[in-house]
Amino acid sequence: MAVLSPGGRGLGALLLVLGLLCSLVGSVGWWLNHEILSPSGWRSTSPALLADGDVRGAVGRFAVDELFGKTDVEKTLDSLLPTPTAGRLLSQLRARGLDLAGEILTSPRARAVWETANAQAHHELLSILDHGRSGNVALDLTPLLRELTRELLDSVPASLVPTAERHQLFGLSGSHPDNLPIFSARQVRQARPAVQTLRGLTLALGTAAVALFCAAILAAREWRARALVGVGACLIAAGALLFLTRELLVPVLVHGLVHNNTFRSGVQAAWLISTTELRTTGMWLSILGVAAVLLGATASRVSRSTYSAHKGGVA
Repeated sequence: MAVLSPGGRGLGALLLVLGLLCSLVGSVGWWLNHEILSPSGWRSTSPALLADGDVRGAVGRFAVDELFGKTDVEKTLDSLLPTPTAGRLLSQLRARGLDLAGEILTSPRARAVWETANAQAHHELLSILDHGRSGNVALDLTPLLRELTRELLDSVPASLVPTAERHQLFGLSGSHPDNLPIFSARQVRQARPAVQTLRGLTLALGTAAVALFCAAILAAREWRARALVGVGACLIAAGALLFLTRELLVPVLVHGLVHNNTFRSGVQAAWLISTTELRTTGMWLSILGVAAVLLGATASRVSRSTYSAHKGGVA
């Protein structure tokens, strides 16, 4: 059998490492293009977000916070009732609002509003990325806030307020409730160069990964079975790194991007759902890697057996 020279080992290792890097970065780019930046991909992802309990809880809390923070409910109650009674009623209304928000968000109408708002926000994100405009990306959930207001006005706690003043409870106090923020203008601006680069290089990186792995096998000559095992190990490593990136990096990103602890569990759940394709890609890379390792190991054993039989026959 041929002995692998140091130069051959160095070239093979270099090709394998470059192939690993290209497959890893290319996989991230493929996920961005296929799940996050593709309109059809996001249409299939957005319903799964609202189906998650943590996401619904965060959206419901945001809606209630906006409704109570941007309207005259507290001021109206204080003007109508003694302070202790007004405080208790405000707490009851807020608790009932959270319950109602949870119920509303499971309705078919809420799903339709959610999907429409997501489609609009996704279009806005692509417009900012493609045309370099500046702006926030947010979900317009105004129809759900209106429905929440109607339900709260018909609730038991609100019935304790005289009818004449009841409809003043949620009058605007000067600023309209905000849309649900997804990305700030600064975050989009900072991410735009890297996202645009990945979008443009995804196909090239995937092609380069295949070419580099093939080159590593072809350059191996008499030790191609071992090179195939190396390719498999690189694919397994790429898959494992994608898994680790998803599991370890998402909590760090959420902690850095979301400053309100109340919403972190919902945002983290949303990110994990949005990176499902990244996990799937890692799984397939690992499966391909295991297959390559098994094939290379089998070929290596056959080669050794053939070499031993040939050597014994010559002797």
